[in-house]
Order: sequence, then structure tokens, then C-alpha cells
Amino acid sequence: MAYLHRPELYIGPDPERGETEGLNVDVFDAYDFTSDCLRPGNGFTFTLWRSADRRAQWPILQRRVRLGAPVSFRMDDALQLNGTIEEFQEISDRQGGTRIVISGRDIGARVMEWDANPIVSFQNLSLFDALTELYSDMGVAVVLGVRAEDARDIQTGALRGTAAVSGRRHRRNAAVVTRGHPRVGEKSWAVAEAFLRKAGLFQWVAPIDDLGEMGIVIGRYDYKSPPLYTFNRHINPINGEVTGNAVAVTHVMQARNIPTEVKVFGHGARGDVLSARNTADLANHYLTNREVNVGRVHSAFPRQPRYVKSQRARSIEESQQEADRIIARTMQSFRTYTVTVQGHAQETPEGNQLLYAANTVATVSDDVLGYNERMWIHRVQMRGRREGGCETTLTLLPLGSVQLTVGVVEST
Repeated sequence: MAYLHRPELYIGPDPERGETEGLNVDVFDAYDFTSDCLRPGNGFTFTLWRSADRRAQWPILQRRVRLGAPVSFRMDDALQLNGTIEEFQEISDRQGGTRIVISGRDIGARVMEWDANPIVSFQNLSLFDALTELYSDMGVAVVLGVRAEDARDIQTGALRGTAAVSGRRHRRNAAVVTRGHPRVGEKSWAVAEAFLRKAGLFQWVAPIDDLGEMGIVIGRYDYKSPPLYTFNRHINPINGEVTGNAVAVTHVMQARNIPTEVKVFGHGARGDVLSARNTADLANHYLTNREVNVGRVHSAFPRQPRYVKSQRARSIEESQQEADRIIARTMQSFRTYTVTVQGHAQETPEGNQLLYAANTVATVSDDVLGYNERMWIHRVQMRGRREGGCETTLTLLPLGSVQLTVGVVEST
């Protein structure tokens, strides 16, 4: 029996117009939103319809739908997004009746577009304090990990310092920011990314339970947690019938933008010439790793070198870190497994409904295509219609195919 989900949209009040309470909307015609921990600034679309038996709410709804209005969306009482209305359309026709379509992006998009305050100094602040200072004037909260044990692990790992990249350890503490002020015009998200690269961490937008709102979560790719979900397709050996919870599957492998090696030329002492001393040459071992490529890469794969002149690397360690980042970024599209399932959750052994979430691990058991492995979920897209049910499309990557490296570069 299909589980009936409860979508709820909340449009925040405008105090300057005398509004003390927001508006809860439950007249959905359709909803579509995405959570992707590798690509910030995820979009949403909600279609609201003029209900024949709730006509009194329609004028209120029209007044409350304003550009820039804050919205939040919950699924089964669990917060899924905070964002603002960036566009709305009012549509009326014979086929679909009267409806309002609102769209926008989550708080990650706003943070990506806002400039960091160039007056604020982050010199010698802890990583968490620096990020809190960076995002505080934007009203965006920051947490370390989604669980208490995550925060302890991040703090302990960061305080150990940076990894030995070239055979020697750096004395600089990965948990302390050493740069001063942001440059005028630097985006806040980019400044935070520079801080996090030093500690081998990344940021994504996720719910913060204690605050009841979305925020910036700092952590690592969660490859080691036990699988929370299972996506399967099994073939009946007698009649060949395919059964399982996967409605549709797309497996893609592509090497169009994947380098086999990256060579980063760092700056010399003068800062304007290439330096052999500060040059790093890094092979893409993930491309040839059978756990990542599942044996689908030719043994005589053509050489695809990439040469980069770095604008920031002043040492071989910084050049190698930049090469690491290039490989990690390109490997995000090397191999993807996209699966569509009915509903927005899976039932746990205890009988509870566990909503799909990014930065989690799932078990893939696909007898049709022949893949049986654990994979990492980085993108979750939920869609639903008043007449037509609901479904979720998830994009998964091989465990370990995208890595975070610890380094020393803070400049952007």
C-alpha cells in the first residue's frame, strides 16, 4: 500500500505590512524541489491552485505571494528547504483552471551571490568561528556535522593538522584560519570554500534540527556510514519478470572531461613565471580503480592530460592540492547511477518512514544492469502532483570516487 505524504508550504509574514503570522498553504497542484550536497543553490517550484471549496483563501494567497517573500517547505513534518520567492506566474485557462506557480532557490543560492564583508577579519579564528562570523550578518546558521558525533570527529580530525602531501608535515593548524579580510566583491560561499579546503571539509545546505531551519552544514562525504536505503531490481528466473522498487534507472559513464593526469605549474619567486620547483604532476588513480569504474574502462585508455597555470600555488604542496581539487571536481560526472522510485521515503525495520536525504549511503542491487554495490547519494529530487502521486529521483556516485583533500591554500 502506498504511503500518503503530507507536503506543507509556509509563506512568511511581512511585518512592515502589519502581518504577524505567515500563511500555511495546502492547496497544491504540484511541487518539485531538489537537495544536492555537491551543487548549492537548489531550485524549487510549487504550483498552487484555486480550490473550489476554499475560495476564501485565494485572495489571501494572491496577496501573500510576493517576490522576496521567505518560504519553507516540509514533507511529513520534516523541514526540506528554506528559500525566497524569485519568480511567480499567475495562470488561468480552461484546461488547468486558475493557479499560481512560484519558484526560487534555497538559502545556498543567496549565500553564493552575497558578497563577504571586506571589513571583517578572520585572522587566527577557529574554522567554526570564522564561518559563523562570515554567515552571521546574512542570518544563516552554521553547524559542524548533522550529528553530535560528526562534530566531535570533525573537530578532532581538523586539529591534527594537515596531511603530508610531499613527504613532510606542515606546522600550520588546519582548524585555524590564517587569512585576514576578504577581498572586495568576493562571494561568501567562495570564501568559506577556501577555509574548508584547508581542513579537507565541505559545506552543504541541510536542516538544523535544534533551530528548525535550514543552515550551512560543515562535514565530510559520508562514505562510511551503513546504508540507509536499498534500490533494487530483480529478475524472476522463471518468467523473466522484473520486480523491485526502482521505477526507472539510468546508469551513465562518461570520460569527456575526465583528465588522466593533472599537472599544475605553481608560481616562482617573482610570482609571474612558471616554477619547476612548485609544479605538481598528479595521476587520476580513481579513473583506473575497478571499485569506481566497475571494469568498464579500457586498459589502453587514451592519455588525457590537463596542464594548469595556478594563480595561487606558491609551493609544490599547494600545486598538488589544486591538482587534487581538479580531479575531484571532474570525477563528479564520471559515473552516475540515477534511480526513480515511488514516494519520498523507505520504511525502516522498525516500521518508520525514513525520508530520502543527500550525503547518505544506499545499497544498489540491480540484476537488470548487473550492478550490486554500495553507492553515495548526492542529489535528491522530490516531485508530486495532486492527481498523479509522487516520486523521487536520486543520483548516486561510487563510494570514494570524489575525495576531499587536506591542504594549505586559503586564498580564492
